[in-house]
Parts: sequence; C-alpha cells; structure tokens
Amino acid sequence: MKTTRIELKDSGVLFNKERHEYWLGNRQLSGITGMLQRQLFPDEFDNVPEGMLQEAARYGTEVHESIEAFDSSWINDGTQEVSDYIELCQENNLVHERSEYTVTDGGELGKQHRQGLQKLG
Repeated sequence: MKTTRIELKDSGVLFNKERHEYWLGNRQLSGITGMLQRQLFPDEFDNVPEGMLQEAARYGTEVHESIEAFDSSWINDGTQEVSDYIELCQENNLVHERSEYTVTDGGELGKQHRQGLQKLG
C-alpha cells in the first residue's frame, strides 16, 4: 500500500502557550480538550486532590515537551517516555508529520452553537 502525503494548511489559529488560549483573529476559540472535559467528563477529577492534579499536569507537560523536542530536533533526553515513543513509532511504521497542528472551523460551529442556545432561551 502506497502512502501519499497531504499538504497541511495553516488554519490561522494562534496559540498563546503561557495563557493556554487559542485565537483566530480577534476571536478567542475553545480547545477541544476543555470542551470534552466539560461536556463528557465534568466530574472526572472531583475526588482527586489538587496537588495530585498539579503534579499530573506538570508530568504531562514534561512528557509533551520531551516528545516535541525529539520530533522537531531529534533531541532524545533519555527519558523512558521518549524511548517508549521511539519504539512505538518504529513498531508501527509511524512517521512524524507535524506537531501542534491546529484545526478550526473558522468559528462557525461555535457561532451556530451560540445561535442555537439563543433560540432556546
């Protein structure tokens, strides 16, 4: 089976890493992770101590940054997570195409959702 690469298009969405915000022009967009958390799993972390949540977030950020460094610059920081990632890619013939690829509907879905809520209200 032949693999064909597709051209990824720039969505125009900008991500502010420090504030963890997505912007398209002058409109702030919602990220999919937060939306899924609010809509499908609103009580998932209710009984988890705040300190544990903060430690998990710190760990997740470190793993994310380690793998991103490997994908973008071939920097292997020697962590088990990067080693596991390399093994996973090799075993499944995965090739890194692009990281942090942001997609958007241009705000139309959010606009339609808000209009639907206004009609209900």
